[in-house]
Parts: sequence; structure tokens; C-alpha cells
Amino acid sequence: AVTFTRRAAAQLRERLARDDAGGDIPRADTLHALALAALAEAGGSEPVVLAEDSARRLFDLANPELPRSRAKSAWQELSLAREKMAPPVLTPQGMAGPGLYAARYAEAKRQARLSDFTDLLEGWLAAVASGRSRPAWTHVLVDEVQDLTPLQLALIAAVCGRDRASLFAIGDPDQSIYGFRGATGGVRAALRAFWPDLTEIALADNFRSAAPLLTLAAGVFRGRTALTSRAGPEAQADCRIELYEAPTAAGEADWVAERLSGLVGGSSLTQSRDFSEKHLSPGDIAVLVRFSGLIGPLRQALSRVGLPVSVPEAEAFFNEPRVRLLLAAAGLPYGIPAPETAGTPPEIPERLLEKGPAGLAAFLEGIPPFDALFWQGGPFRELCRAYEAHGGWQGLLAYVAAQNELELVGARAEKVRIMSIHAAKGLEFGAVFLPALEDGLLPFAGSDFLSGKPGHPAGRMDEEEERRLFYVGLTRAKTRLYLSHALRRELYVRKLMLKRSRFLDALPLGGVRQLALRAHTVREAKQLGLFGK
Repeated sequence: AVTFTRRAAAQLRERLARDDAGGDIPRADTLHALALAALAEAGGSEPVVLAEDSARRLFDLANPELPRSRAKSAWQELSLAREKMAPPVLTPQGMAGPGLYAARYAEAKRQARLSDFTDLLEGWLAAVASGRSRPAWTHVLVDEVQDLTPLQLALIAAVCGRDRASLFAIGDPDQSIYGFRGATGGVRAALRAFWPDLTEIALADNFRSAAPLLTLAAGVFRGRTALTSRAGPEAQADCRIELYEAPTAAGEADWVAERLSGLVGGSSLTQSRDFSEKHLSPGDIAVLVRFSGLIGPLRQALSRVGLPVSVPEAEAFFNEPRVRLLLAAAGLPYGIPAPETAGTPPEIPERLLEKGPAGLAAFLEGIPPFDALFWQGGPFRELCRAYEAHGGWQGLLAYVAAQNELELVGARAEKVRIMSIHAAKGLEFGAVFLPALEDGLLPFAGSDFLSGKPGHPAGRMDEEEERRLFYVGLTRAKTRLYLSHALRRELYVRKLMLKRSRFLDALPLGGVRQLALRAHTVREAKQLGLFGK
């Protein structure tokens, strides 16, 4: 079973083990993890894999003449081209270009005996094609198939073969939101190209959202029939959808905070008038935004009213796989067993552990999976800062244990999550807030357009993918949905007055409670005296 994330794979393995009577359970993992294992088996040694930020830095080091801004775009172009199986052609000697940048990066990896994540897929595909790797599976199940890139899809086809294994793939083309990573567009046609006799089963029942939410979400796509809600009568009765127009972004953030406070049992005057309000736990509420630049003001507004807030994408440095290994190794002298999800921690002498993260770096440098660039990366620097902030390993381990406990046990009851819509895909919440629904923000026209950089018109966007992203945001909600936009906001030190999102105009808003706060100008009329001049 192939899943899109490590978390999904771990959940699937847990369910399989729980439901199994004691025999071997099916293999469940990400495609990259399966590729790593297959290459180790085929070649006899497991490659050292660069984390994404380390791979990017190695690319920069291999191409030192590239300006910083151009290096970023060149890296993105190379990554996208490889996932689309269209790597750049090598440029003639002495001429700069995508092919030369790619060749230098490949040579730097070869000399350091390192691989990146795309190397794993390319290597496994080549190994299957040459016969060095012979997958023995007879049934292959793929989750979130709409998110696969052409390279990943080609690898799935090679693993299955024409006659070797059956394929069961599940996905939703309406939730294809990773085109910027190279996801295959038109996944149905791509699958049929590999398997002409493909049987398609349509799933029309939805067990998450109340019917009014599904009706609203169907309006995102012209002529679309809404899914059938199987959420139950209580969910249908509890459903509420609001659309708010704020004069400013600050006013919008305050409105989100007020509504949220009421949902968790706050005592604001506005909320206390609605005695039918059903209270939710903070962790069952999410505020979803298109990009990270919108998070700060919302987080501040929620904190001002005393709401506990989590920004998962910015906080969990300890979830990086190699950081987890280091923390597991640091916990062994204190009798803390290593979590199964961490893997086998390296054995490090206590005298080196006493030196903190610096001692780990000196001992483990060059030992897989710790590539040299890992020690310069963001996650390791965060580990060093946290080590100092918490007064050593014991304080840091206690902090991480508490955070993990919140995440695994109490997160749903403890913190409102603010995250990107991309990160929320696959999750569900009792109530969802979608603020900043303005043209240029969703659909997103890019930071260059918003910052006023010349030569970047608003039209440079994949509007259909942005539409699908909006659909994903709407359908994260079970019963409560709060949409909002502002007439004015400040971003990138610019004052913006953007129209409300074109996607809102496509929705059937008949059953939606629409609210607005208008600024009124008070004019004082001066009354002239009877004999006044």
C-alpha cells in the first residue's frame, strides 16, 4: 500500500496490525521509503539521502555563480523537470544554463556519495527496468493517486508491470492541488494510458460534512452535483455557514477571534446572545490560509483573546527524521525508550552527549543518515537553540515529550490550528475558518505580484488548481464554515485593496448568513442663525 505521507503510512500500519489476527500484515509505506529499501536490496548498500533543504544547499554550492534569487528558481525548475521526467539538456561546455546547473549538482552528489529524494525514484525505476529489482507484490494499492507526478506514476506502473500485479488506486481529481510539485494533470487519462482496461468506481457519499456544506462546495465547479451527505441528522441540524466582509485585515482577524471565542465557550457579548451555539474543543477548529504571510496577524488576534494556538508547519522541528534519531539517542542514558517511529538510534558515548548537539555533530558527521549538510540545516539549528533554551537534554526531552503528548492525545482538545490549506488536506475539523478570500490571495497571484515587483501580472496563476485548493479548504469542515475577506489589508509593506475572491461569486450563497461591517463618515451640518452671515 503506497501512501503520500509517512504519517498516513504509520496510521495504516497501525490499523492493519490492530485488525490482523496475528499473521504478516501488508507492506504500507511511502513511495520514497519503498524505493530506498528496494535500492538497498538491489545494490547491497543503503544510499545516504539528503533532506530537501540540504539538497537545495548542495545545489547552491555546486553553482556558486548563481545569484540567490536565480538559484532558488533554478532549483525549482530542475526539481519540477525531473518529476515530470523532462530533465534539462546539458548545455555546451562553458555556457551557463539549466543543463549545466543540473550536471554540476549531479556531480556534487556523486563525489559526496549522496542522493536526493528524486534520485530514489529515478534509481528504482531504472533498477526495475533493468531487472536488478524485481518487486514480488501481486497487489498494489495507491492512495491519493491524483497527487502522483509522472515519475511516480511511471514507477507504480513499472512495479505492477503489465501482468505481474493488480492495481487499486483511490483519489479525487477535484483535490489535485500539487501541480507546483509536478503532479500529473488529468490523472484518469494517465492511468488509462498504462491500464487501458481500467475499471472506474465513483464514490458519491460523503461521511464528513453536512449537506449544506457539500452543496456550497459543489458550486466551486460549474455544473457539478453535490455529494450525498451521510454525516447524520445531528450534523445537518448543527450546520452553519457565514460570510463576513471586513473593512480591514485587522478587523477580519478580530472577527475570526470573536467567532472562535464563542465556539469554544467564550463570553463575548455578541456570542452570548446565541444560546443555541454548540461549543467545540479548540483542537477541533482550524484557520486555513493560502500562504504563510497571512498567519501572523491571525495568530496575534487569537492570542490576544486568550485562545491557545498552534502553527504546526512552523513548530515541529523535532519531527524531522534525523532530529528524532538524535533525541532518541539522547534519551537512552535517562532510561527513555526510543519511540518506534524514530528508528534505531545511534550509539553515542555519554561523554559526547554531555557536550550537547555539538558533540553529536562531531561524532556522527559522515555516518548515514547524517549527511554533512544536515548539520548546517534549519532542523539541526532549531535543535541547538532548543537545547540551550531548555537547559540541556533533560529539559529539551521533557519539552518534546509534552509537545508529542499534546499532539497525540490532547491536541484536539487543546489548540486551535492555523495552517495552510495544503497542509490541511486529508484532515477534518468541526469548524473551519477561511479568511483572506480576495483575488490575488485566493486565487494566489504570487508574492512578486503582491509586493509590487515589476513584470509580474496577476494573471500568472493556475486558476483551476487554485479553484481545487479552495474546494479542499471548504470540505475540511464538518458542520461550521466561516468565510471572510477584507476591503483593505497590508502585505509586504504595501497597502492593498483587492476585490473579493472570484471563487466566492461562483458559490450558491442563498443559505449563507452574510455579514459586513461598514465604516460610516459622520457629517456635521452647521445650522446658520436667522441673521447669520
